Amino acid sequence: MLNNLQEIKNAYEERDLVALDALAIPTYRVINKREDFRSALMLSCNKIEHLAKIETVEADCIILNLEDGVSKEDKPFALVLCAIFLSRNKRCDKKLVVRVNALNEGGYEEITYLNQFMPDAIRVPKIQNAIEVKSVYELLNKDTGLHLSIETSGAWKNLSSLKIDKKVTTFYLGILDLFADMKLPQSLINVDNPTVLYILSHFLVTCKSIGIKPVSFVYQEFKNLNMFEKW
Repeated sequence: MLNNLQEIKNAYEERDLVALDALAIPTYRVINKREDFRSALMLSCNKIEHLAKIETVEADCIILNLEDGVSKEDKPFALVLCAIFLSRNKRCDKKLVVRVNALNEGGYEEITYLNQFMPDAIRVPKIQNAIEVKSVYELLNKDTGLHLSIETSGAWKNLSSLKIDKKVTTFYLGILDLFADMKLPQSLINVDNPTVLYILSHFLVTCKSIGIKPVSFVYQEFKNLNMFEKW
């Protein structure tokens, strides 16, 4: 339980980044190395009330999100809040994965900062090729895992070569961004479309062949359970 939660809230609401950063104390964490997670919940790191529930939510894996859904103005605060809540969860039965921003949009700097707080894994979006993966690998804390979002045409073309080390364990299929980058209409994304079936099959088989955990795309129409069952 956080005993200074109100202090954290006050610093955030007053937009006092210096005060907030003073509450982020680097600490040793016991890295959760499990790769058998099935349920993953994404939490935006600018939502303190959500971060405070890390210990109690029912999920195998929590994605601490710094990317989509966090405004440019809020990103510096979200990064520090992410660090604070990592340091408060020194041992967690849920795998804590931080989704940073694209490498050319602050991702490298975020990884450098987060190393001292020892997330279980870093998830990198908009990856293009093995050279980029290697640059992250060389920067990353030696105990932290590396996950990749497959959402660019470059990543798709280079899919089988992106596992440069055993530290690279998990790929997430970002099908909406992938289709946009390939200039394919998103109307193709339906359960009966052969293009989608090919992409899902290729993603699964390629990941399995190189010893990577494949995570499919997020189903958006959560109220349509019948369609969810078909997927």
